Amino acid sequence: MSKNNKLVVLLSVLVILIIGGGILVWLINADTVATSEAVIESEKIPVNAEVSGKLKDIFVKPNQIVSTGQLVAEIEVQQTVAAPAVSQKEMIESSKKKLEEAEENHTNFAIMYKDGIISQQEYDESLEKLASAKEDYENNVSGKIQPLPKTTVTTVTKKVYAPKDGTVSINFIDKGENAVKDNPIVLIDTDKPKLVAYFDTKFRENLSVGSAVIIKPNNFNGKVFGGIIESIAAEPEMSADKNSQVIPVTIRFNSNMNGYSFDKNQSFSVKLKK
Repeated sequence: MSKNNKLVVLLSVLVILIIGGGILVWLINADTVATSEAVIESEKIPVNAEVSGKLKDIFVKPNQIVSTGQLVAEIEVQQTVAAPAVSQKEMIESSKKKLEEAEENHTNFAIMYKDGIISQQEYDESLEKLASAKEDYENNVSGKIQPLPKTTVTTVTKKVYAPKDGTVSINFIDKGENAVKDNPIVLIDTDKPKLVAYFDTKFRENLSVGSAVIIKPNNFNGKVFGGIIESIAAEPEMSADKNSQVIPVTIRFNSNMNGYSFDKNQSFSVKLKK
């Protein structure tokens, strides 16, 4: 075979390999979902008030490091406590005692009025009190007045604790202000950053919680890590360039990181099979 024929054959084989390789790459990519828009973000956890009340004290401030279970704040809560109702017997005995006191007072007032020591008005007032005490006693005996439960207002202190290790980034309310149930008191930036990948909305049907993904740092040549989709945002948001909508997907790295750690805002590419 002449040199020219060998060259033609070689070029033909090379073209076939290039075309075949291109088709293979296309087939691989057609079977995968990928994005180069993934970044390490801090996990921020709001520490919410479990009850509404006055913030008695707050023990942390922004940039302070806290640990799981550390006391963050105290909330004063006023509670109305119902005591057992007074019995009918107790009500009768109490009203009888008041009636006896009113009768004794009126007898004394009558003597003083007769002797000119007190005025007509004072005498009449004692007579009215006697009539009122007599009516209350008769109503209690007949059962017209039913026992009412006693209520007392007490102040209790509810303690608020840090749910995870981290650094306080924001204090939403200060000492003396009102805390509202289920509203945040402080925001904690945890020490465990998460990877958030932003996929084109056209891939929504291909994304599912628990799916395995391949993670590649954009500045590490050839190094890849495994991961699992942990959560998928219910609603899309605008991309960083504001030109399209993307779906934020939270990804958890596999436990075996081989000693690697990553900084916040470090970028990655993420790929998974359809």
